[in-house]
Amino acid sequence: MALAYGIYRAQWDAAWVRQVPLVGHLPVARVDGETVVYRDYLLQLDAARTYLSGPAAKAQGLSPEITSEVRSLSYERAVRIAAINVLARREQLVVTPLDVDRAYDGLVAYAGTSTTSDEIQIFLRDQFGWDIPSFKQYIVRPALIEDTLKQRRPEVFDQELEAFLHGESVERYMTF
Repeated sequence: MALAYGIYRAQWDAAWVRQVPLVGHLPVARVDGETVVYRDYLLQLDAARTYLSGPAAKAQGLSPEITSEVRSLSYERAVRIAAINVLARREQLVVTPLDVDRAYDGLVAYAGTSTTSDEIQIFLRDQFGWDIPSFKQYIVRPALIEDTLKQRRPEVFDQELEAFLHGESVERYMTF
């Protein structure tokens, strides 16, 4: 009972909690049948924690403190990724690893030709705590899917996504 309170109400994220078998697999939301697990939330929270303790956040005057708002935004990011995946499935949109690689290569090219692969890896590790495959999975792929869906119906997609995120198909189990 205490563990359930710690996960669903207090969002415990200490190392000892992460080591409890199955905690990472606990469902924290359901999006039209797709389960968002605690690990998904923790991945987003860890990225936010790394970012907020880094130089870019300091330069923007952001506090490194992990507030309820940061926790909520991390949770909503995990739910949004699941929602984007569901909408892609409904639209029969298939995004291959090659598509993701091409989108990533486009981002790298946009960053400039003077940026090396090592510099990018260091940047991702320092800013988010991620390696390139994680960045592709948690940022590039969802953004590519969302952009593609938006291109199909640019005038209504944002409203449809917001309605979907706050509709009956999304059940949230955590409270902030």
